[in-house]
Formats: sequence, structure tokens, C-alpha cells
Amino acid sequence: MGGEHDRCSDQDVPGSDGVDEAAIQSITHPTRQIVVRYLSATGAVGLDRLALVVAGVSMRERGKQVATAAGYRRLRTELHHVHLPHLDSAGLVEYDTDTHRVGAGSIPTAILDLIDETRARERSQQHPETADDRPVQFDTEPDAIGRISSLQELLTAVERARTTVRLFSPEPDEDALAGFITRNVRVEYEPLPSSLAPGFAVVERDDGLALCRLDILTSVNAPPTDPPWDEEIDRTAYRQFLGLFRDRPFATTDRKQLLATSREIEDRAWRTGRGEIHAGFQSLSVFRTQRRLYRRLGEKPGLDVHVYGRPDWTPPAVDSVTTIAIDNQEIGEFWFVVYRDATDTTATALVAEERQPDEYYGVWTYDAETVDRLTTYLRESYPAAEE
Repeated sequence: MGGEHDRCSDQDVPGSDGVDEAAIQSITHPTRQIVVRYLSATGAVGLDRLALVVAGVSMRERGKQVATAAGYRRLRTELHHVHLPHLDSAGLVEYDTDTHRVGAGSIPTAILDLIDETRARERSQQHPETADDRPVQFDTEPDAIGRISSLQELLTAVERARTTVRLFSPEPDEDALAGFITRNVRVEYEPLPSSLAPGFAVVERDDGLALCRLDILTSVNAPPTDPPWDEEIDRTAYRQFLGLFRDRPFATTDRKQLLATSREIEDRAWRTGRGEIHAGFQSLSVFRTQRRLYRRLGEKPGLDVHVYGRPDWTPPAVDSVTTIAIDNQEIGEFWFVVYRDATDTTATALVAEERQPDEYYGVWTYDAETVDRLTTYLRESYPAAEE
């Protein structure tokens, strides 16, 4: 993050009469500009928080959607050993290397003006936004659960997981908060100077942390539900959202969110074109609106398609789709989509239980072992899928 910036040349920072030359030279690096700008408005903070702010602002300004814990830790080290001592020697910050507390030093208004002018010029030459479909990597992967004897076991395995979302922005972002009102997360707001707007979010989990743009969070409020072959739809932001909150319990009263998550799994199956996909819509009448999509999935020669539901409607027979009609409590209460091919990179599953009418509690996962066990469970429990 901080180390990814190219150091600005001396000529990139305009001069200013009456300002110490050492102070001017100390702010040639973009990381130090963010540090000085933040501390000038905030006062003393800990090194950890300062590193989060610099990492989040840098991520946005480099056109990235997410940043990992590894990059944050690298930046924290650079701040401690390089940037903060440099700014301290110039008198712009006061850094206690023992307590890791950082405060503003004597920061002339002219220095802030130089920083704002330099950053404005750099923003006019911003890096193009980088779209990345790969799920963000946390420090550790979740433990795969053992042999699955019911879909409920998957929900039980994750219900103790905890997540904290810290929103850094000049004002609380109501849109970013809206998607989490019914989710099993704690949301905290951290004020950010308007000079460092628009802000970012930090997702903290027991297996690590990641940073993301605020629009990654708001994507859950209007998720894409278009069919996977619609190439004009940009699913990148919602994919990153799913990656940030995988293996976390969720609750929703909006079937559209279930449908959007299902679409992401169906999109993987469509793009890969092989393997097997198992989809349970509780009742086959719900599947009625999805028949065209699953018929096209089934036309992929290497893809086996299985659809489950209570027999409240009889779908026309389609050679490429195996329909499993079962009047069973589990099938009637769970919405699920499970996809697996021969590689670990595409394994994904959504399992959600309707605990009250239109109130769902569930989880999605990319863990290949867990997806394998789900696939095995469905095949063994509902052998009609083998027909």
C-alpha cells in the first residue's frame, strides 16, 4: 500500500516561501501527505489506526476495490521504521516509538496547502479503477466441517462467527449501514477528515481483516439478479462483498439478496461450463421463474444440473435438468445452491433456512472441502439426483 506508491520527485511539490525546506522535503511521499493531513485534523492516534487510515485512503486513490491484511501490515512496518521517523525529524509529527502513539507536531498552514495542491494534481491523474473478481484473502481459511448429516449443521458451524465493520468517512453513510441492519455484524463509525473523503471500510474477522471501498458494502442494497450470460452486468462489487463476508452467518428478509447470491454461483457454473450444480428452491413452483436459466445451464455439455423442491408444481421434463421432487421438511425449509467442478477455485455454496415466513438465516462459502461434503450429502440423501 504505502510501499506501492512511487516516491514523488522534489519538483512535484511546489515551493512555498517561509516554510522550512526540511518540512517540504519530508512530504514528497504520498503516504506522508496522508499522515500529515489526517493528524492535522484528528490529533493523537495509535499506529494501528493510522495505518488503517493510510491503507484505506491509498487503496482508493490507487483505483483498487479491496486491500488485504498483508498489505496493511507491510504499511504499518513502513510507517514505524521509515515514514514517521522522517516526519518526526521534520517536526511535523510527534511519534513515540515505545507506545506507538502518533500526534500532530507543528504543521504550518502552508504545508497543508502544499499537500492539498499536490494531492489535487495527483487525483487529476488517478490510476484507472482496477476490477478484481478474486475473493479477498484472509490470514487463515475456515476449518471445513466434518461429514454433513443435515443442511442445518452448516449453519450451526458458523453461527458463532463474529464480524466487525468499521466505516471511515466524513459522515456516517446510511446506505453502507442499511445492508447490515439484519446481519450478524457489529458496525462502528470512525470520522475521517473531509480532505480524505470519500472514505472506506475495514472488515475485521476472527481470521483476519480486509479493507474495501464503501460502494462494495452498498452493492448489497441493489444486488445484480440478471442471468449469468448477460455480459453487460458488472458483478465485481457484489462479488467482492461476497468474498468479504463468506463463511459468516447472515439474516435477510429479502429474497432478492438470496437470488443475487444464487446468481453469482450460477455465473461461476456458466463460465466454467463443467462440474455439477445443485439448487433447492424450497418449492418447485418457485423454480418456475428460473426454468429458462437452468435449462441453459444444463445445455453446457460438461455440467450436471439438479433442482430440488416440494412437488407443488410439475415442471415440464427437460433432458438436461434432473428434477428431484420431494415432500420433505428440509427441502421445504432450505434455499440452497451448491456448485463444484474438478478444481478448488470455483467451489461455492449458499445455504439459507427460512425460519419465519420470508425471514432467512444462512451462509455462503468458498471452502472446497465444505462444498464437497455438501455435494456428497445431497447425492446420498436424495438419490433421485443420480437418475
